[in-house]
This record gives sequence, C-alpha cells and structure tokens, in this order.
Amino acid sequence: MKKAIISVLFFVSFLSINAQSNYAQTLEWVIETFSQNDAGFQYIVDKKGKKDYDDFTQGIKSRVPNVANDDEFVNLVCEWLYYFRKGHVGFGVKDKPNRKPSRSNFDDKVLHLDRLSDKTLYLRIPSFEYKNKVAIDSIIKVNKDMIGVTPNLIIDIRNGSGGSDASFWKLLPLLYTNPIRQVGLEFKGSELNAKGFEQYAEMTNNPSLNNVAKLLRENDKKFIAVETSDKTSVIKFDNILPYPQRVAILIDGGNVSSDEQFLIYAKQSWKVKLFGKTTRGAIDISNMTYTFSPDEKFYLSYAMSKSKRIPDFMVDDIGLQPDFYIDSEIPEAEWINFTKGILEE
Repeated sequence: MKKAIISVLFFVSFLSINAQSNYAQTLEWVIETFSQNDAGFQYIVDKKGKKDYDDFTQGIKSRVPNVANDDEFVNLVCEWLYYFRKGHVGFGVKDKPNRKPSRSNFDDKVLHLDRLSDKTLYLRIPSFEYKNKVAIDSIIKVNKDMIGVTPNLIIDIRNGSGGSDASFWKLLPLLYTNPIRQVGLEFKGSELNAKGFEQYAEMTNNPSLNNVAKLLRENDKKFIAVETSDKTSVIKFDNILPYPQRVAILIDGGNVSSDEQFLIYAKQSWKVKLFGKTTRGAIDISNMTYTFSPDEKFYLSYAMSKSKRIPDFMVDDIGLQPDFYIDSEIPEAEWINFTKGILEE
C-alpha cells in the first residue's frame, strides 16, 4: 500500500514538473514569436529601455515554476504582453478564448435610428464589425431624407467592439466639413505575417491580399509600406451636407480599435463633438492576427502594423477624450437626454 502511495505521489509530481516545463517552453515561444512579428514590440523596448525590458521578462520567467494550471499561466503571459500595451494582444487556451469583461454597463445591442424630437435623431450602432456593414449602410440609406432635414444627430457607439473601417464609411459624409487627413502606417515584414495575410485573402476571397503577403515575406524584419499606406492621405467628399448641422458621438471605455479610427476621422469635422468618457485606447498598433503554440494548445494574438502618428499622437493605453465629459452622477441611461439637451439649447 505504501509503495502504491509513493508511486502515485511520484506520478503527480512528474506531471507537475512536466507541465511547468511545457509552460516554460511555451513562454519562450511567446517571447520569440511576439518579438519577431509584432509591430509594436521594438517601439516599447526602445521607449522603456532594454534593461527594463530584460528585468521585467526575467521576472516573468522566474514565476513559471509557481504556475499551477493553465489559467494561471494565461494570466502570467498576458501580464508579459501588457508590458507592451493593453489592446490588440491576446493569449489563451485554444479552445477557450480569453474574453475580457465589458468596460461599460450599456447593453443596447440593436442597431436602430429613432427620432427624439423635431430637432434631434438618435442612431445606435452597437458594433462596427464587418458583418454589420450592410445593415449600417442600409439604415443610413433608408433614412437619408429624414437625416437630411434634421438639425441634430446623436450617434451612440458606446461599448463597441471595434471591427472594420468599411463599416463606418457611409457615416463619414454625414459628418464631413473639410478634408480628412489620414496618417499612414507600416507593416512588419515576416514569414508569419505573410501567412496571416494569405489566410485573410482566402477568408475574404480577396486574392489581391496575396500581393501584400509577398511583400511581407520579401522584407523580413523590416517595416514596409503596403502600396501607399505609409503616406498621409486626404479623404474628400463632393459636398458638405446642410444637415445634420451638429453631430454628437457618445463614447466610453468600451470603445476600441476601429471605433477609435472612426473618432479620429470624425473629430476633424467642426460639426462633431464627443460626449461621454475616455475610450480604451488601442489603435496605434493594429491589424491583428493570431498563431498557435507548437503543441497547438494555446493561441497568441498580436498586431502587424504601426501607425505613423506615434509618438506625436498616441492613443494606445491612453484613449481619446470626450469634448463633453459626462460625470458619474449622470447614469448611463440618461446620457442620451443629457446630450440632446445640450444640442437643443
């Protein structure tokens, strides 16, 4: 009986040591993969200093022997990733996505447009995910005449999920007052990033993206332009619409990524003011992709591009601030009426 107990204890101990060994190997894989492929890695190392990075990384490695399970390991790796930024990074068990809780209590998930008064319309857009593009375009087209005679428009994008710039493109003419300057970006060249674009080309049935993959493969470890994407471009529309005259956009800590790109464009219009709270801040390092650990157990998400706005206009981990801050004494459910009141004064 005593031998059986010793054998069981030895087996459990062996499993624990083996798991820690696997965790250590996976952490090394994360560090190597992220450092070689992520577009924001070197920027942060240069900004914080190589010694600070080395000390921090060594501290993370030293804690691996104390990791008891996959959840603790995921938290440890995420702590390392958050050294670089809080958004557009991710790590988790492959079949168990690591989803963060929402930073907002606003839970209206339905796209709709309502008339609040003869002076003000309210457009709720819960997400700019690409799958919502057709619905967003449609609601604007169907209500074009009503929008075109109403002085004020409230666009509510609180608790958004990011998504695709294409999903908000039809909104821009409603806001437009002057040419919109768009600062370019660079992509990090690597074999893994090339494969990411090839997968995206297949997923979207867009073979032209294979040309991007070719550029990334041929320019390993370099930052490159994709066509003219590294240059500042100017977005122009033919007309400045007489209505809406004033546009308020409701924002909060749930807004991220493409939500923030939309706001960067919108803020360049003198029609637009932002109402609410500061956004999350995840747009400088963008164009996410993912890969799997050698044992196929974990996934790692990172970003392939870096905006040329930085360091002059940083958004990551800072966010975009509202023009009208709505303090906590005003419940989120009252933000719409609060904003309406200011627009109609």
